[in-house]
Amino acid sequence: MLTNDEMKIFRLIAKGYSNKEINKTLEIPESTIGKIIKSILEKTGARNKVHLAYLAAQMGLRIDE
Repeated sequence: MLTNDEMKIFRLIAKGYSNKEINKTLEIPESTIGKIIKSILEKTGARNKVHLAYLAAQMGLRIDE
């Protein structure tokens, strides 16, 4: 299960945001974003951010929340 912060970042990745854009949107340091993305990848079994976006679409994740 993803934490609230992980879900926020997961949604932004699904929207195509870069780490820098996530940083500007959520005001989280890019180094922390990298660690959170690594955690999301491990928890979902995704290979990379593109695969995460694909999984989000497959799951029907609402990205407009």
